[in-house]
Amino acid sequence: MMDKTLRDLLIDELHDLLSCEEQIVKALPDMVKASESPDLKKAFEDHLKETKGQVQRLQKVFKLLKTEKKEKFCSATKGLIEECKGVLKDYKNKSPVRDAALISKAQRIEHYEIAAYGTVRTFASELGLREVAKLLQETLDEEGNANKKLNKIAEGGFIFSGINHEANLSEQDDSQESIKPRSRPKKASNHKNSNVLDVITAIPKKIKDLSKAATQSKKSATAQKASSAKKTTPTKKTAPTKKTAPTKKATQAKETKSKNSNISDSKKTDESHPTSAPKKTKGGSSKG
Repeated sequence: MMDKTLRDLLIDELHDLLSCEEQIVKALPDMVKASESPDLKKAFEDHLKETKGQVQRLQKVFKLLKTEKKEKFCSATKGLIEECKGVLKDYKNKSPVRDAALISKAQRIEHYEIAAYGTVRTFASELGLREVAKLLQETLDEEGNANKKLNKIAEGGFIFSGINHEANLSEQDDSQESIKPRSRPKKASNHKNSNVLDVITAIPKKIKDLSKAATQSKKSATAQKASSAKKTTPTKKTAPTKKTAPTKKATQAKETKSKNSNISDSKKTDESHPTSAPKKTKGGSSKG
């Protein structure tokens, strides 16, 4: 009997995963009903749709490998689902605490699937089955995103508190002993104080930035005024030139008029003081 190959191991693991997904499809509706948080309900509903798609994706992988589906039962998944059912027995009423417990069990399943799909994806890549590896990577990405979504619902964020915090507050309301360790509200207060401190620290920088902006604006305004002054300067220079042209003509006319006046005065002087005509002698010569 020949030893099994890596391809045989890949196919065995894929059948194990198919059994895993089929069991999860049957278990998720009960987890949806058991959840109190609307966000958690939606997360389980969304993952139920994804899981059904993952079953179809595995069937496509089997076709690519040209192998038929064989009956194989994943006992590991069965044990994880039994733990989820145990939560419903231990926490009979809907509450943030039960939601926190459901998230805990659901994430165990997610981590199992992430490990399993990572392994078969690596096997497929090693065997050069690119199309198979691509399909398995798609499912691996979906499982990773589902786990991150559960983390966010459990831990909360900056705007809303998570289920873990709500579960802690509900316990504090039920028991006087747990009133003292209310650390979460103090953290929120410290967070607010740190925000105020950040704002106060940022004030000098804001003032500096505003001062710098005002200086730049002032420089820009000065530059615009200088530019406007340069544009208007030629007009002022040419204005006197236009005025001096008629002045020269007037001066020349005045000078001409003055000359004519002098000539006229000279003629009048000659007329008023005529020179004596030379006296002629009998011989025709003039006598000085």
